[in-house]
Amino acid sequence: MIPVARPDPDPIPPLWLPRGACWILLLTVAWAVVGGEALAYPLTQVQRERLTRYVPKALEKLERRQPVHVVVVGEGVSRMVTRDERSQDMLSSMHGHFLAGFEAEFYYTGGVRLVNPIGAHPSKNRAHKGEEITFEQFTEPAGTVLSALRQMSGRALLNPADLVLIQAGVNDAREGMLLETFGNALEKAAVQARESGAEVILVGPTLTYEPGAPTGWGATRAYAAEVRQVAEKLGLMFLDPAIDLARTRPIPDDGSPGERAGQISEAIALDLFDYGPGVKETVLMNPEAHRRAGRGMFQQFLNGLPEAGWSVQGQGNLVRPRELEVDLEVANSGDRERIGVLMALDIGSSWRATVPAFELRCAPGEKKKFRILYRQRIVSGEGENAAYAAWQFPDGKLDCPLLISDLYTTSLLDLAGDLGPVKVEWDFAPQQGRKGNFPLKFSLHNPGKNPVKGNYELAYANQRARVGFELEPAQTKEFSNQCALPKEKEQWGNKQPVVLTVDTPAGKFIEEREVEAIRNLRLGESRPLAKAAELIDATGPLQSDGRTSLTAAVDADFLRINFDLGTVELQTVPGKPSLLLEISLDGRPSGESGAPGFVEPVQVQFSEGDGPGKVPSIGDAAFGDGYSKQLSPLGVFAELKTGSGGRRKAEVSIPKIYLYRHEWQVDDPESRIGLLARVSFARRGGGGGSSYPVEARWMNAGSPLSREDASALPQLELTTGESNAWSVRLY
Repeated sequence: MIPVARPDPDPIPPLWLPRGACWILLLTVAWAVVGGEALAYPLTQVQRERLTRYVPKALEKLERRQPVHVVVVGEGVSRMVTRDERSQDMLSSMHGHFLAGFEAEFYYTGGVRLVNPIGAHPSKNRAHKGEEITFEQFTEPAGTVLSALRQMSGRALLNPADLVLIQAGVNDAREGMLLETFGNALEKAAVQARESGAEVILVGPTLTYEPGAPTGWGATRAYAAEVRQVAEKLGLMFLDPAIDLARTRPIPDDGSPGERAGQISEAIALDLFDYGPGVKETVLMNPEAHRRAGRGMFQQFLNGLPEAGWSVQGQGNLVRPRELEVDLEVANSGDRERIGVLMALDIGSSWRATVPAFELRCAPGEKKKFRILYRQRIVSGEGENAAYAAWQFPDGKLDCPLLISDLYTTSLLDLAGDLGPVKVEWDFAPQQGRKGNFPLKFSLHNPGKNPVKGNYELAYANQRARVGFELEPAQTKEFSNQCALPKEKEQWGNKQPVVLTVDTPAGKFIEEREVEAIRNLRLGESRPLAKAAELIDATGPLQSDGRTSLTAAVDADFLRINFDLGTVELQTVPGKPSLLLEISLDGRPSGESGAPGFVEPVQVQFSEGDGPGKVPSIGDAAFGDGYSKQLSPLGVFAELKTGSGGRRKAEVSIPKIYLYRHEWQVDDPESRIGLLARVSFARRGGGGGSSYPVEARWMNAGSPLSREDASALPQLELTTGESNAWSVRLY
């Protein structure tokens, strides 16, 4: 790859030079290459200052053409290059193209070498000898930022890294991860990587497509804004591949703004996801898009984020329930008149503009004002029974993505503004060991220049609290409301919506959250499991059909988890386990267990008949922060049995030594282990295929991302005594 605005790397001299001058020039070039002192493409002073600020140690090695090792962690969207046999060829991925820029810029004659290629994919991008850029990838196809955090405690840093690239946001957006959880995990992963001695680069998510919605390109932008804010907080380099991916061919200026918005969206989708007739893709980019993203990332590495030629500013006001008004000012910072269309992209998956596109004509230095009305999107139901998408405004910040296309270029912009008339900032910290009641905490902030007076109503279950407030300009006040936990002894779980209505003279708005409360499990207690399909939309007490349950016990050597599956008939499915158990354990010691962090489920597979189960593997740091020992799956014992009356039971024994960070204070209710269990039965699909549908899955909690989010796991108390303590999580 030849970096933009650089000399032609071809050393052949121009024909108009005298013959003697040609030889002198060739000898000079040869000396520069062999001598090792001069660079292939000398950095500009601005570029050198930028790299010295963010990656000084790596820059020194690169300029000397010394070995440089790069590690890539996070989500595997970045490695899914095609839909054929090249699918996971990392050298052809966006990160492979990004590192190819290092090769050309700093003249590494050996090219780029991948230390851990997947399958039969190549390990080098060129068959040349000489100095190499090496890299390892630890991305996961379904990975999230929590996967990146877990990888920091596992194998990702076994080989000392010079640079660590952390990329996440696509799967997090698709899973609906809280932006607060996302930002905290990303910051923690970046700090761990930096503490290892590596220099860290944070990479924002790519774009995803929502067919039929020209404004759906904003789904991942809230996560990109969060990545950027974490990078700024920690003083790290931030790269945003979506900026280059959003650029597309010029769109003619005829037709209505709405028609042109549709054409722009179709053009971007064609650029990124065209795999030929009959293939509909919305997430995994084609090879050319990977190349564009990688080259764009390298230019951002050298020069920073590109200038869009536009500047935007504004603020949002929640003027009515479910409605957001954004007053926007767009300025042409270029030196020529620009005629095009302004598209108001979706804010996450939560808010969509009622009018998505506007005519835009701006002379140099001119400013244009717009008022855009967004409505909160309905995810299910209608009318009074409608369920609305989550807010996507972390800490009350307004991150509003825009797309401006004219006859010259297409620019992806992000408006970072204030949100009024007041901002709500929730306390999402998980609460462990609550008895009787728990506090719901939040703050109200006045971002404006005038005092605000109003009241709020907080509704939880059958409880209501109405409180007045007054806020001076820039003032923040904290509020706490006590909410009752279920009193029925047989009740083990509860999910309730939290509705906060804030009413001021400037506007009235409603924000909805959800609380999941799970009573702690104790040793020897049989805990019913609930259908996953019903947990998703559950409101009120969590119910079970009594079909499945689990019991936990400990002895001198093992943590034993026993599943009662009832009289289920397992299906024989070729090439697939008939029964799949997924057990997530937070094995951190007291004081850490239940806090924000990560886990990875241990899978146990069974065929339809009685006999031993199979554990394919145990992931790196599967049991939480601080676990770094590679654990053999052979140490986990599992067996499927049929008892009296045809009842099927599965027994899983996990060595206590595997959870070596835990203190194992049996009969101490403060000694807890996070435990989430999923029981999935295989079902034959059409055409002989098979799957594990949600209607054939049972769980002991239904929190979002609870399989990886350690703070969302129900708690097992290592005591046989009666427990009335609850774990509470706000979403």
